[in-house]
Amino acid sequence: MNNLVTRLLTGIVFVIVVMGAVLLHPYLFSFIFLVVMVLGMIEFYRLFMPGQRINWTVGIMAGIVFFMTSFLVANLFFGVQILLLNIPVIGLIFILELFFKDDQHVRNIGITLSGLIYIALPLSLINFFYNPALSQGVNYNEILIVFF
Repeated sequence: MNNLVTRLLTGIVFVIVVMGAVLLHPYLFSFIFLVVMVLGMIEFYRLFMPGQRINWTVGIMAGIVFFMTSFLVANLFFGVQILLLNIPVIGLIFILELFFKDDQHVRNIGITLSGLIYIALPLSLINFFYNPALSQGVNYNEILIVFF
């Protein structure tokens, strides 16, 4: 029962923070989801790769690059071409794995890419959902509040 109360209180606080961010500013909303993405990726990698912190770092940094490029495109700071930066980042995961002293390279690459696909990609795309620059005067605050 104690675990249920803890989860309930954490969920309530998270919803209040997200609603406040939706109503205040889109940059605050994106920053909160950047923090959520990093914490989610840490938790994901902790489940699969205990003791292999170097892969955590590579995966989390790649997730941050995914998130930031999506943020920059969604807020019209750069064109869609900046999303091409994500391709070398994925290639870097493969290259860096060659230098690790581990016999399970394919497993490590798979888990690192799974964290990117399962956590970083969906939370990066949320930048496009709440985007005043692309909405052309339409306010999506109510949709996001109902969603959360």
